Amino acid sequence: MIIGSPDQVAAQLVSLHREFGVECFIFQQYTPGMDPGAALEMIDRVGREVVPLVRSEVDERPSLFDR
Repeated sequence: MIIGSPDQVAAQLVSLHREFGVECFIFQQYTPGMDPGAALEMIDRVGREVVPLVRSEVDERPSLFDR
């Protein structure tokens, strides 16, 4: 489980990539009973703040989403 600010989450993801070669992560941002709006906000925040930080630190091959 990775919890923290966008900077902290990105740093942990980059660390996992560098230490273990992890290239794929599965994010669970909703649990039953949670406010769906809060889950959507977290999904949006990961896309806007965390992913760009990780991409800036990790050499990444072009993906389907870069088109």
